[in-house]
Amino acid sequence: MNKDKLNKKLAEWAEFQFMDDEGYWIFKPHPTYESIEIVGQRWITPDGTGALEQLPDFTDPNWGIARCFKWLVPQLQKEILELSIEIDYLPNDGGYNVAICDAFYDRDEPSYMKSVAFDESVATALSLATEKLIDGEQC
Repeated sequence: MNKDKLNKKLAEWAEFQFMDDEGYWIFKPHPTYESIEIVGQRWITPDGTGALEQLPDFTDPNWGIARCFKWLVPQLQKEILELSIEIDYLPNDGGYNVAICDAFYDRDEPSYMKSVAFDESVATALSLATEKLIDGEQC
């Protein structure tokens, strides 16, 4: 697994926008100014409130889970009617099992989708499970 490619794929899916050269970006909301000059390449956050030099590392073992819940889970909530995230630590396997579940109804017919991933890092497991949903994979 290439974590750089995974992070880029997740960031683009979560609606981060890449700004290649100098320019103005309107940040919202800010009480004192309407725009700020951005020098160099930046990733604009999905909510338009910030510019990052690097993409957030969703797979980082220390801070990745916070980034997942800040940027990925709200995007999942936009796309999934009834979202549930199950995180289990499996001591015998030495890692985390993450399941993202979606229960939804289409014309009174229940439908269910589940994406499961396993990794030593809970952040990476959640990232991988999210990627599977993006790709339409189910288990």
